[in-house]
Amino acid sequence: MKNFTTSPMVKKIAWILLIVWWLNRGLMWLFNFDLVALIFGYGFFARLVYTLVGLATVYTLLYPASKIHTPLRK
Repeated sequence: MKNFTTSPMVKKIAWILLIVWWLNRGLMWLFNFDLVALIFGYGFFARLVYTLVGLATVYTLLYPASKIHTPLRK
């Protein structure tokens, strides 16, 4: 079974969520415009997105991309 913490797909999803979060935060800081709230409203789904972003942040901090060691030669 593949280790969940070193899965490249999970790392990509986490980074995509972080990029989307930073874009949303930039819109909020610059223009006071919340894109997540516009798309999902202020209900359950917006909180779910923010929770997933928080989990992606913790995951990225615990398992940074520099921990992935791939051999250059076989």
